Formats: sequence, structure tokens, C-alpha cells
Amino acid sequence: MFKEFPQLKNKLGGDHLWNPSSFVATVSEHTKGQIRKYIQDQKVK
Repeated sequence: MFKEFPQLKNKLGGDHLWNPSSFVATVSEHTKGQIRKYIQDQKVK
């Protein structure tokens, strides 16, 4: 994408399209156990 639109580097402030830091979202109580399992499984890897 940066090859096709080199001006994006200046507008975005670097070589990344997405911010690599974090993601936050809301979830319902019905998926709380699924999310907990996902987080625990990530610690194993």
C-alpha cells in the first residue's frame, strides 16, 4: 500500500497501517468464560 500511496507514510506517521499496541471491546456476560479461556490459552503459548 505504501508503494502505491507513499504520501500515507507522512499522514500515518510511519510504516504501519494499524496501531500494534492494544484492542478493547465490550462483551456480554454470556461470553465471559470463553474470553477467560482464550486469555489463559494465550499464556500457555
